[in-house]
Amino acid sequence: MSRKTIVITEDFWRNQTHKLQREKDELIIKLEAFNKADKEYFINAGLILELCKNAYDLYFRQSPEEKRRLLNLVCSNFTYKDGKLDIELKEPFNEIFLANQDKSVEILELRRDTGSGLISLQKKWLPR
Repeated sequence: MSRKTIVITEDFWRNQTHKLQREKDELIIKLEAFNKADKEYFINAGLILELCKNAYDLYFRQSPEEKRRLLNLVCSNFTYKDGKLDIELKEPFNEIFLANQDKSVEILELRRDTGSGLISLQKKWLPR
């Protein structure tokens, strides 16, 4: 069996080497950008979950301007009709709320104390 020897020119080898090096450099840049975005995603997700966990306390400790900023961050639509306040949550807060409702047997209920006018959030347990 005879073997054929393939000879490549130095220019061809140099061009292919440069081409592959550029591709490698581009992939390294993309990987670094992906890793940075992935890290920022987890940082942001942690901040969002921390906000959800502490939103009630944060709201009642803030000035009216800060309360408005918090509500604008979390909510997109408010409607008040026949004594009922409906709130539409923004992404990802609506998904967090729905996920919590699916896995929980408790419902959170807003109640207004008629004497003081304060609104409180209370847990209402569902029968099993």
